[in-house]
Amino acid sequence: MENLIRLEGHFDNKMAQYFKKCLRSCRPEIPIYLRIDSLGGNLHPMNLMSRLVYYATYNKGCSFIAQIVYAESAALMFAVNIPKRQITSKSLAVIHLPVLAKGVSLLEQGLDKKRDFAIQYLASKTKLQAPQILKLDMVPLTNKELMTYGIATELVEDFETASA
Repeated sequence: MENLIRLEGHFDNKMAQYFKKCLRSCRPEIPIYLRIDSLGGNLHPMNLMSRLVYYATYNKGCSFIAQIVYAESAALMFAVNIPKRQITSKSLAVIHLPVLAKGVSLLEQGLDKKRDFAIQYLASKTKLQAPQILKLDMVPLTNKELMTYGIATELVEDFETASA
């Protein structure tokens, strides 16, 4: 399929570089599908990828459609950045608010700021309110819940037909 970028695995610098390379080869006149199947990863590469989407949208005229197979943590944050988000009946997602990484020293205040940012960001991009987001932290969400909460905007039979 033309203009399909598969985002599978860990959101890290390697994925951000892969994403940047893939974007260069996409044709801006047709939608770019971002098939997400990821446990998440680091916020810094996710932010870089989000800025690339923003740049491609506003400076190159590209349009994007996120296709959520499975998205957790930074992968879900990236997905909700895309205005059009498709899921299938088998799609799942997990809101995973930031936690201290093993072996990383971070002041408690720094972690609180990251968590607050994630909560505010998800609330601004979905139908969820902050208390709901806290309640749903680490809870697997079904396709029905993804639609109800505005995490997804469209339920499709399968991604291949939706992308054709």
